[in-house]
Amino acid sequence: MGSMEQIKQSFDSILSKFDENNNLSSDITSIKEIFQSILYSNEKYFAEPDFIHHCVFIFLRDWYLNLLEQWRHSVQLDNASCYAFETIPNLFIKISNHISDKNVSILKQLIFHKSLLNELNMFFEEIASNGKYLQDPQIKSLDNIFRAIHRLEKRR
Repeated sequence: MGSMEQIKQSFDSILSKFDENNNLSSDITSIKEIFQSILYSNEKYFAEPDFIHHCVFIFLRDWYLNLLEQWRHSVQLDNASCYAFETIPNLFIKISNHISDKNVSILKQLIFHKSLLNELNMFFEEIASNGKYLQDPQIKSLDNIFRAIHRLEKRR
């Protein structure tokens, strides 16, 4: 665990690896490095707008959206993608434990993202129309994204 600036520099370093080879999604080491940097950060950082405004969180949200779209279209996720699909919502629920007046608008921008909400809506429509996903073990990964949305909704 380091200072907030050290952790943000770590985020920058990890994201630069992605920019260099553009295939981070298959690099389980880099994936775990991102998650561990966040999970083992000082919890008080999650209340700081400067911390959660870092582009790594947008990267993770967009990555999750991409994985959700793949999953909804029955694309078989590899181990690294499954790990990310399960872990990204865990990070968002952890962040949502620290909602404050200082960071609520940034969190809403991050999580109340139109494309993400539309994809989740399509997911619900498919459940309602044909029960799709109800037996899929990956459905558990959606629980925390819904909890994060619920916590933010309560702050409106």
